[in-house]
Formats: sequence, structure tokens, C-alpha cells
Amino acid sequence: MDENVMNGNNSEEPVEVIFTEEDIESAVEDSFFDAQNEAEAAAAEAGDEVISNLEKGLAAAERTVRDELDDGEERLDADKSDDEDFSEIMNLIASRKRKGKTVDEPEEDEEPEEDDSEENEEEQPKTWLGQLVHAKKGDKLYVLHEIISYILIFAIAFVAAIFINIYIFRISNVVGSSMKQTFHDGQTVFLSRLPYIFGSPQHGDVVIFDSHGDERTFAKDWNDAIKSNAIVKLFKKTTVTNEDEHDFYIKRVIGVAGDAIRIHDGKVWRAKVSDLGNEYTEVVTLYDEYSADPSSEGGQRYMELWQAIANLPLDGTVWEALDEPYVNPNEVPKYDSWEGRCWIVPEKHMFVMGDNRNHSTDGRYFGIRPYNCILGKVLGNH
Repeated sequence: MDENVMNGNNSEEPVEVIFTEEDIESAVEDSFFDAQNEAEAAAAEAGDEVISNLEKGLAAAERTVRDELDDGEERLDADKSDDEDFSEIMNLIASRKRKGKTVDEPEEDEEPEEDDSEENEEEQPKTWLGQLVHAKKGDKLYVLHEIISYILIFAIAFVAAIFINIYIFRISNVVGSSMKQTFHDGQTVFLSRLPYIFGSPQHGDVVIFDSHGDERTFAKDWNDAIKSNAIVKLFKKTTVTNEDEHDFYIKRVIGVAGDAIRIHDGKVWRAKVSDLGNEYTEVVTLYDEYSADPSSEGGQRYMELWQAIANLPLDGTVWEALDEPYVNPNEVPKYDSWEGRCWIVPEKHMFVMGDNRNHSTDGRYFGIRPYNCILGKVLGNH
């Protein structure tokens, strides 16, 4: 055993401990930091728990809101269905009242409710004219409605027929013998203006035209079409192609714009003025001045050129003697009084002659005629 112990060194007498100021400050700081760390840890643990609780609360609230919305939509659909049912019931009650029936009284052969609803929605015309236009079978104005409908249909058809008669197809009767042997007296011919709406007369065309050379206006065409249309012809025979005492002639085109026509040695000769020489071409454009005032400068110049062309030799190269198989073969044309005559055809004009030359009043008597006096081109005959 230790000696010191045996000597009594383990005495239990209290020992005095002395702490310095630095030791105290260090201990305080350690305690403070420990407390702070413990507080932060506790706060973090509490924060996680709060966030978790908040998320759970939000999820529960979202489910509650969705359930409420679904319930609201179901209630709205139910309310809407109830309103529609109520509207149908009210419409049914109103319909039965109009028919003089009670609500509980059964209705036989009742039409579908949709049809009744559509009829209720239709508004009846308020004016007399509106009621007339929309009149149906059984209405007071139905008979008048039908009569006016037929009148309108007939009027539209009549106007359309007149336009067709003026511009597309027309029937006419030949009077006289000026076109014998091609067309005979009393023969029916068919004519149309369409070829001359998009073009101009050509050599050899047979045309019907105003005998006085007057321009064909719409008013004149309308009047003549009414007199000469096929419907009127069924009841009254009219003549629109004729001789001196009538309004229209039927003739054959011998010269067109720019032609020079001469009669010599019992034949009809034709040449293009432009082929005769440049010095003569002016005569075609001077006709209007000549017809307006022959004594004017332009009129005198026209006469000079016309006389010069009439005296040109017929050499058979520029001038052509016409081969006319359509001329009446039973009579030789007599041109004695026309020998040496010359006609210049200006722009938009024509020179015509009948096929039966000895019995025709044609361009030899009245001269040239403008294109705008043509009633139509003859397409055929019956």
C-alpha cells in the first residue's frame, strides 16, 4: 500500500476550485451555441412537420372543391332539364288552349311537338302583299296568288321569245318574185341576226333589210318581232320580206365595204378599191361628206375619184366578172339602162341585187345600204 495513503493523504476535506473570467466567457459561449443548434434543429423538425400538414390540408381542400364543383354541375344540368320540361309543358298548354281543349283532355293524332314549335316560330306576313306572295292552298288569297304566278310565267316566256325572235331566230314570208329561182313568192324563210352581231355581211349572203335603209333600233325590232313572231303567225300571216310597197327587201349581197361595182357588157364586175391604186382609196372614206353636201370639198373630191374609177379599163385582172349561178336561168339579165354604171361601197355599207334581175328593185335603183338596216341573214327556207 502506498505510503502516502497510509499517512492519511486521502483526506475528504473540500477542495476550492477557482475559475477565471475567460473560462466563464468560454463556457457561456459554448452553452449559447449549443442552445442555438438545438433550437435550429427543433425548428427544422417543426417546419417539416408544418409543411407536411399544409400539403395534406391543401390536397384535402382541393378534393373538397372538386366535389363541390361536380355537385354544382349536376344541379345546373338538373335545373336546365327542369326548365326545358317546364317550357315544353307551357307550349303544350298554350297549344291546347288555342284548339279549345283542356289540359287533361287527350288529343288524337297529335303532331310531333317539334313541328308545333316550328309553326309557332313562323311569323305570318302582316301586309296584304306579303300575304299574297306567301299564300298557301286554303288561304283566301291563294287563287289570286296562282293567277298572278301564271301571268308572270307567261310574261317572262313572252319577253324571252321576243328576244329570241329579234336576235336568234325569226320566220318570214317572201312576197314577190325578185329572188326567183332561189326563193319563191309565199315561201317561208328562216333568218338570224347572230352572224352580223359578231361579224359583217359577206359576198353571196342573202339578207333581209329595211327597204329605206333606216337603222334598226330596239323599238323597231320589238314592234316587228311582235307582228312577225311564230305565235302571231298561227293566226295571221304577215310579210316582212317584200318589194316596193312593203317595208323590207330580201336581196343578195354583191358588194361589201371597200368594193367597186360596175356593169359592163351584160355582166357585173367587182374589184377592191385598194387594189386599183393608192390614189383611189380615199373615195371609200369620203362618202359621208358627199352624202351630206355634194358641193363640199370632200363631196367634189368623191365625185372626181368615182368618175376616175368608172372609166378604168376592165382588164380582167383587178376587175372580176362575177360568176352568178343563182341568177334566174330562164331570163337573161337586161342591163341596157345600167351599162357603164359604177357604185363605190363605203365603210359599213353593202350593195345588193335580186337574183331575178329583170324583176328586182335593188341597189341599181336605190344605191348602197348600211349594215345597221339589216334585219337578219337568211339561213334557209321551208
